[in-house]
Amino acid sequence: MTLSDCPRGVRVIVDDVDLDDRHRFRLREIGLARGVELQVIQRGVFGGRVIAFGGERVALDGNTARAVHVRIARGEAERNNENGEMNEC
Repeated sequence: MTLSDCPRGVRVIVDDVDLDDRHRFRLREIGLARGVELQVIQRGVFGGRVIAFGGERVALDGNTARAVHVRIARGEAERNNENGEMNEC
């Protein structure tokens, strides 16, 4: 699944970034790399996303959001089940 598939507020972990080396390097410079836990906090009309991780908020365009592969963070599914929610990416 990718960031473009994720609903707002669900904690996910970055598994891979499917971009060329230059763009992947730029994302690593701002702290977005494999293993980082983040949340989508806003969904844009054309596929863009605003994500939060650490103390940062970063806006990604739709193509970049579709290139960031993620998985649901440990404990997130259990938390959603306790609240009666079914947030899945």
